[in-house]
Amino acid sequence: MDVRIQIGLATREDVAAILAISNWAAEHTPANFATEPEALESWTTLYDDTAVRYPWLVARDESGVVGYAKASPHKSRGAYAWTVELAVYIRADQHRRGIGKALYRRLIPMLRRQGFVTALAGITDGNAASVALHMAFGFVPCATFHRVGWKFGGWHDVRYFELDLRPGDHMPVQTKPVAEVWPSELRTERLWLRRWRDSDLAPFAALNADPAVMEHFPAPLSATESDALAGRIRSFLDGRGFGNWAVEIPGVTAFAGFVGLSVPRFQAPFTPCVEVGWRLAPAHWGQGYATEGARAAMEFGFTELGLDEIVSFTAPGNLASRRVMEKVGMQYAEELVFEHPSVPVGHRLRPHVLYRRRSQA
Repeated sequence: MDVRIQIGLATREDVAAILAISNWAAEHTPANFATEPEALESWTTLYDDTAVRYPWLVARDESGVVGYAKASPHKSRGAYAWTVELAVYIRADQHRRGIGKALYRRLIPMLRRQGFVTALAGITDGNAASVALHMAFGFVPCATFHRVGWKFGGWHDVRYFELDLRPGDHMPVQTKPVAEVWPSELRTERLWLRRWRDSDLAPFAALNADPAVMEHFPAPLSATESDALAGRIRSFLDGRGFGNWAVEIPGVTAFAGFVGLSVPRFQAPFTPCVEVGWRLAPAHWGQGYATEGARAAMEFGFTELGLDEIVSFTAPGNLASRRVMEKVGMQYAEELVFEHPSVPVGHRLRPHVLYRRRSQA
C-alpha cells in the first residue's frame, strides 16, 4: 500500500468530495445508475442518518479525498439488520494505486467487529475491475438481475456478490455503532492495546520524566510536553484508526506505556514509511511485553493496513530496543544509518540506525 494514502472515517465536511466522485461516475460510467447529478443536501442527510452505525471511509492524499467506501442498510425491515450493502468509488485520476483495496482492508474488518453477518455488493455487468476487487476479498457471485438499468442507450444487468462476515448459523448479536470499533484495538495473550483515556496522562507523564526511560531521547519531557504528545497520539489514532496504542496489562497495570504504529513526520531516504515503536515503564521491562505488543502491531499493519514494509529506528546505543527489533523479525539496514533531523546537530543521539521488515504476503 502507498503509505501516502490515509484511510479515515469520513466527516460531514467530506461529503461534498465524496459526492463529486459519485457524480463523476454517474455522468461518465454505467457503474453508477444515477442519471443526473445528485444534490449535496440529500447526501449530507444520508450521512447524518447512517454514519453513526454504517461506516463511511475516505482515502486521502496530499490532493484531498481520492476515494471512498461506505456501508448502507440493505433493506429497512428488521430481519435485514445484520446485512449491509457496500459501495466503493475511486476518483477518476487515481485508479491503479490500490486505493480500493486499502479502503476494503479497513472497512470489512470494521463490519465484522460491529457484528454484521452478510455484506452485499451490486456491480454493473462488465465492470471487471470491481468484480476483481470484490473477489479478492472473498466475495462470491450470488445473483444476477437482468436488464434492471437503462443508461447510455442500452440495458445493463447487475450482478450481486456476497461475503460471509460471520460464518455459521448462530444467533446474531446486537450490532455496534462505528464509534465502538474505530479506532481499532488489539489483544494479545497478555496485553490490551487500547484507546487512550484521560487517566493515562499522569502515568504517561511520570514515564516520560523518568531518566531511565528517556536515556536515548534528547531530554525527559515535562508534564505539559507529555500531555501534548499524548494529545497528538490520540488525534492520530482517532483519525487513522491505528497508531500508538495505550498498553494495559490486565491483572498487572491499567497503563504500562504505549506500543504501536506511527508515520514519521521528518524526511529521510526511507520516508514516507510506517514505524513500529514502544515506550514502557521500567517496571515492565525484561518481560517480553514490548516484543509481544510490537508483533501484534506489525501483524495489524501487514494484514489490515496492507503495508509492504514496516521500519523501526533508534540510537545505536539503545541495545534493548534493537534486540526487540531483531526478535520481531526486522533486519538491520546498515546502508540506511542516518542522522535524525529532529535531534540537534552534534548531539550524541543524532546518529540513528534503521531496521526494516517486508511483508511476507
